[in-house]
Amino acid sequence: MPEGVFIENELLVPRNTSAPGPRKQPPITTSTTTEAPRPMFTVPVSAHVSTPSSTLNIGTDLRLACEIDGLPEPDVYWTKDGVSIQSDDRVTITGSTIVTRLLVTRVTVADSGVYACHASNAYSSQSDTAQINVKKLTIPDKCTDNPFFANCRLIVASKFCPHKFYKRFCCKSCVEAGQLDPQEAALQFDQPLKKK
Repeated sequence: MPEGVFIENELLVPRNTSAPGPRKQPPITTSTTTEAPRPMFTVPVSAHVSTPSSTLNIGTDLRLACEIDGLPEPDVYWTKDGVSIQSDDRVTITGSTIVTRLLVTRVTVADSGVYACHASNAYSSQSDTAQINVKKLTIPDKCTDNPFFANCRLIVASKFCPHKFYKRFCCKSCVEAGQLDPQEAALQFDQPLKKK
């Protein structure tokens, strides 16, 4: 071994210096990278109600569609004359993020009114309306029900009104249900009933 050198921890170290200590690790940093916040886009809410017809006959179906837009996605609900509409056996509300639909089956005069589609999110809101009129049918004088020949409630429920015998014996019920045109009902009594 050369003069002036000694062995320390298997290292050759000059005599007049201190032996090196264990190697120090560089300090560990624990900084986490955070994702930059994504920008929040907002689109003003819009709602537009459309209907094939604003005047309906008793017994027909009311169909309304409401096209909606907005970001964040708006909440949507329907009202009639300012009262919230809920689904039941005659009312069905369906929808997606673009269109919501309202179906009212077998309308009556009481279903007339102002229907509104309301859409809103945390930033804006809008509503659109449609005035719906259900007109009472004028039933011809000769157009009556004859319970002796048929159970008219069952005929209407089974949609047998187009049948030539049932539309004669349940004329009034069929017209009221919207399954028989009043003009056709008036004409049928001018023609004799024929058997084939």
